[in-house]
This record gives sequence, structure tokens and C-alpha cells, in this order.
Amino acid sequence: MRGVVLAALLAANASAELTLDAAGWQSGRVEKPARPAVWTDAAVSPMDAKASRLLRGKAVLKNRGPKAAEGVLLRYSVTARLVPDRNAPAEAAWALPFMVDERRVPKIGPNQILEIPLTTTPKLELYVKRLARQGFKVNGLKLSAMLDPHDGGAVRLVEAILSPEQPK
Repeated sequence: MRGVVLAALLAANASAELTLDAAGWQSGRVEKPARPAVWTDAAVSPMDAKASRLLRGKAVLKNRGPKAAEGVLLRYSVTARLVPDRNAPAEAAWALPFMVDERRVPKIGPNQILEIPLTTTPKLELYVKRLARQGFKVNGLKLSAMLDPHDGGAVRLVEAILSPEQPK
């Protein structure tokens, strides 16, 4: 009887050990003629409507367990740091998140690391255009991501901030 209970406990502990390790930003470059965008990690980017078309988030998921994890739900939000678009110096302030979304990852194999792209357009592009019409500009973007709580796992929020490109 003890052996059966011990085996059941060990099997429960051998489930997927899924963690969200990092979040970040990527910028895209479209290559001619009509090829898909090439994505690279970005820490700075111009903050205008044209540049926002080629921005997306990313999340890094790790499964360190011996079993595959299936049906993983990744939730994320995007927040902007705003400044008035005028010559007078003003302090930037973080606004409320303008975008909350989720991404389902069907399966992550055992001992596997996945980089998951997180779509931010067209909502980001529309938000930047609307702010420009209202007299504000974006002075930074913050991506916050977390795994949907599952199986009594700890809740961990990861964030990545994209800064504006410095003028040359």
C-alpha cells in the first residue's frame, strides 16, 4: 500500500515544470520582394505609427520537466509611457494598459525552450495614431506577461521595457 501511495506522489511531482523566463521586444524588417519580416531583438525603437507596424513582443517559455505541457495559456498586456507632444519639457507618465491579450501554446515538449511571438499590431498602431491626434506621443512601451495559473504553480509576472530611439 505504501508503494502505491509513494508512486502516486512521485508521478504527481514529475509533471511539467513550466516557467516563463523572460519577455522582450522584437522589431521587424521587411525584405523585398514580398518576403516575411525578419525579426530581431530590440531594446530601443522609434516611437511613431510607422515604426509600430513592425514591433511585437516575445516570451520565453521553459519546460524543465520530464513530461510535455499542453494547452498553456500565456496572458500579456502592453502599456505606454506618454509625454505631451509639444516643445515644453514634461515628465513622462505610464498610462493604463491599452492592450490585454492572450496566446495559447498547444504543446511544449519535455526539456524544451520556446520563444513565443506576441502580436501587438494593429492595436499598437491605432493607439499611437490616436495619441498623436490628441497631442501626445509614446515615450516607451512596457510588455507584461504571465502564465495562466495552473496546478497550484506560482504566479510570476515578467516585464520588458522598450525605450525610444535617441536622436542622432
